[in-house]
Amino acid sequence: MTVHLEVEDDRLLLIKGRYEGIGGFPIGTQEDCCRSFPVVSTPGVSSYMLMRRGCRVHYCFFNLGGRGA
Repeated sequence: MTVHLEVEDDRLLLIKGRYEGIGGFPIGTQEDCCRSFPVVSTPGVSSYMLMRRGCRVHYCFFNLGGRGA
């Protein structure tokens, strides 16, 4: 039987379960970043890579007019 414990300040925590994430650093451990959200392409891959590095990604959409407006 394996028991997982974690000591945090003056508390002893019993770890009951573990959840797998996307890998990399936990989100929010690095600086926030702003990612433009273009109309024609999806920012999925670059945002995923930034999140794996621990960045919280904020999206900005700029409507510059034209046919899509």
